[in-house]
Parts: sequence; C-alpha cells; structure tokens
Amino acid sequence: MRRQASKMLAALGLAALLGGSAAAAELQANLKVTVPFSFEAGRTLLPAGQYSIERMNLPGTLLIRNLENSEAIYVRVIPAENNREDLRARLVFNKYGDRYFLAQIWNGGGLTGAELPKSRQEREMSASVRPERVLLVARK
Repeated sequence: MRRQASKMLAALGLAALLGGSAAAAELQANLKVTVPFSFEAGRTLLPAGQYSIERMNLPGTLLIRNLENSEAIYVRVIPAENNREDLRARLVFNKYGDRYFLAQIWNGGGLTGAELPKSRQEREMSASVRPERVLLVARK
C-alpha cells in the first residue's frame, strides 16, 4: 500500500512537471498570419489563406483557424527555445519540394516558442532531403 502511494505521488509529480513544460509552449498572445501556400499542420492539409493561431486552456494545444472559411484544427505542440531573442512573431515552415509543413510558432520578443512534432510523412521526407526553411511574419 505504501509503495502504491509512493508511485502515485511520483506519477503526479511527473505529470505536474510535464504540464509545466508544455505550458511554456503556449502562445502569449493570439497571432494572425497570411499563408500564401497550402501547408500541413499535424496530419491535416490546410489551404492557403488567412489564419489565426490561438492558445488553448489545455497545455500543449493550439487552435489554428482559417479566417476565410472558419474551419479549425487543434495541434499539439512542444516547447521550443531560441538562443537569441527575435522581436518578430513568426511561423516557420519546413519545405520539401512543393510541400510545406508547419514546424514552429514564435510569439516574438522572447526566447521561447512552440514546435510541432514531425508527422510520419515529414519524417519520411526528411530522411532523404534536407528541408528549406520558410519564415512568415505574423501579427498579434
């Protein structure tokens, strides 16, 4: 019984620690961006257009909404860190040929951001080709 209680406390402590690090990946403010190409976020292909990216109450989750047709998806993110501060809010895409994958989201004005885990398709592509990085400036 005592061993089970110790394991439960350790699991709760780990969950709190992981939840705290996931919270660091959340946006400080909602962002808006015009994406001139179709792109993949998670496992979803999104068309070119105007998008908002909103933080959610659930740590490690962002909402990407197409402002033209109101379609929206939830994506899971992990914390990302930059070694130098960049004042621009921005989205970073990995480009393989004519396919774009949303890779990172940065608030601007800080060293932390959010990174999307690579999908299976992107992992397969990155095994043979190095991606081109495409940066789009966002607005708050």
